[in-house]
Amino acid sequence: MRRAIGWMAKHGVAANLLMVLIILAGFVSLIGLPQETFPEISLDTIQVQVQYPGASPDEVEQAIVRRVEERITGIQGVDRVTGAASEGVGIVLAELSLGTDESKTLDEIKSAIDRITSFPVDAEEPEVVALTAEGRVMEVAIFG
Repeated sequence: MRRAIGWMAKHGVAANLLMVLIILAGFVSLIGLPQETFPEISLDTIQVQVQYPGASPDEVEQAIVRRVEERITGIQGVDRVTGAASEGVGIVLAELSLGTDESKTLDEIKSAIDRITSFPVDAEEPEVVALTAEGRVMEVAIFG
């Protein structure tokens, strides 16, 4: 370490050139870094949501959630399937295995859901989306 410091002290021009080179490398790296105000983070989870207005949770469970779960369970890349039924809506989450192509699996799930012909007449079209985490870094509330 002493030798490097001594060499830099004797060769001031080389030390200054090295400093300029380091600063330029920093600027080039800064320009090349991707920057996002609100980065989108993939959760490797696909959600199927079906609205069934006026239906009880039991009706939603029988008519919607179980049928969707049966169709999704066999799809390659789906690690775990969980469903929830509440008043007028059924939601099924498909957690993907690590390294699974999310867009390909999303298309396969959409195709599987489209093949379900036994949904109730009052049920709306299923919404199939890949979940992402989009959140604010900070929220400020001023009151008084």
